[in-house]
Amino acid sequence: MTHYHCGRVVLVALVAAACSPDQSVGPSRGVIAAYVTGEAERNLDQNGQFVLTGGSVGELTESEAMTLAKAYARVGARWMGETWQRDRRSRIDFDRLTPCPRALYAKSSFVLGQRGSPSLRQLIGPKWLIAMCSESGPPVLSIAVSAEATDLRVIDGHILGPGGAQFTSAGIPVSRSDVPISPEDAVNIVAKATGRRVLKVPELVLAPPPYPPQLAKWRIQLELPVTVRGVRSGSRRTTSEVYVGFGETWNSVYIQLGDTDGATRSFRDAEGRGAEVTFPIIPGYPTRFERANVEVP
Repeated sequence: MTHYHCGRVVLVALVAAACSPDQSVGPSRGVIAAYVTGEAERNLDQNGQFVLTGGSVGELTESEAMTLAKAYARVGARWMGETWQRDRRSRIDFDRLTPCPRALYAKSSFVLGQRGSPSLRQLIGPKWLIAMCSESGPPVLSIAVSAEATDLRVIDGHILGPGGAQFTSAGIPVSRSDVPISPEDAVNIVAKATGRRVLKVPELVLAPPPYPPQLAKWRIQLELPVTVRGVRSGSRRTTSEVYVGFGETWNSVYIQLGDTDGATRSFRDAEGRGAEVTFPIIPGYPTRFERANVEVP
């Protein structure tokens, strides 16, 4: 039997920070090279793109995630097509969609283990973010595929396997060039705002539910600390780590601070009779984000 989880992205209020232009324009390789050092510089290819890491052993590979996303886009268009086109505010030719060349792996802040049901682990665990491109055109559809969805198979264009929280999707508005923004754009934003070079390759980190995977943020490690102030809390912090990602809508990109609420976080397991399941938080990874303004000396 074929099963699909067809979750639509709903953009909810998110605590976020200092705004950048509505549509990102990728900086050139020469510009990016001036903004990076150390590991980040060593992992910048000849086209000015970072060489990004993928998932872990036992998870879906990039290729497997792309195969699932392609099948989901084609079959899911039967009942999600109108919603995706409303999201995009334009017609989508679903017969000509293909995965864009670059898939993004978004890390979860939680240690999954074998806690909770498969659906709960798929919901809060790591994701592959696959953009679907029109023929010789821009990205038009974003599909997040759970890296935990290893029990799904594509046969004759159909997705076979148990139901769950394997997919979250939305049409990409015509005003956006990337969802999420590219790591190169994130570096460009941070370097210009802080005057600091980026030390490590950016890492995409998920915002915990109820936020959709498409609101993942880039974790940026700077060469030298900067002083930032949380817009909501007013707290002042000197740090070499900031986050960059969407705010309340896809038209706003912000610099943000990441924080944790403790050593664990509990989630209600819909498949476990509503029981609360507690997951350890990976040390150093955030469970909430706050808008932050950079204080320039």
